[in-house]
Amino acid sequence: MRFLLFFFILLFLTNCSSSKFVYICGDRECIDKKEADEYFSKNLTLEVKLLNKDIDKSINLVKINTSTSNDISLKSNIPIKDDNIKNLSKQEKKVIKERRKLAKKNIKEKKKREKKLSKINKKKTDKLSKTNDKKIKLKKTKTVYVDTHKLCLDLKKCDIDEISEYLIKEGKEKSYPNLSKY
Repeated sequence: MRFLLFFFILLFLTNCSSSKFVYICGDRECIDKKEADEYFSKNLTLEVKLLNKDIDKSINLVKINTSTSNDISLKSNIPIKDDNIKNLSKQEKKVIKERRKLAKKNIKEKKKREKKLSKINKKKTDKLSKTNDKKIKLKKTKTVYVDTHKLCLDLKKCDIDEISEYLIKEGKEKSYPNLSKY
């Protein structure tokens, strides 16, 4: 009984397996899933070729000519030719994988160099900022408060024109601020 149950499970699993396919990167087959993902990220297109051995690749011209066009569709009987897709040899695949490894190493080395340079630059800027903090001390600016008692002795008789004339006169007497100190 167990043997029969095991046989049915095995039969079920083999019939439900997915069909085999190959990714096509441009004009050739992709080596592996990583290359297909890389190609897709660059071009945003990816072709998939199904590998079915069950399809009959022979064309029966007599059957096509004698039957009506409604009975048989030409697309199902005519195999698709993939002349423009290259099949890579093992050596070509190895070369492509080695190039990919070298590219990854170069990227890692560049990142390491950038980290070292950023650390060095950070140390230099920290030193410069410490020395600049010691040299440059911001001076507190004096705030001038306008005493309204000098402007108007009697608040009821005080006019906005008098106040504006006084402020313009005081502003002309002041010198320009020195911005180069800051």
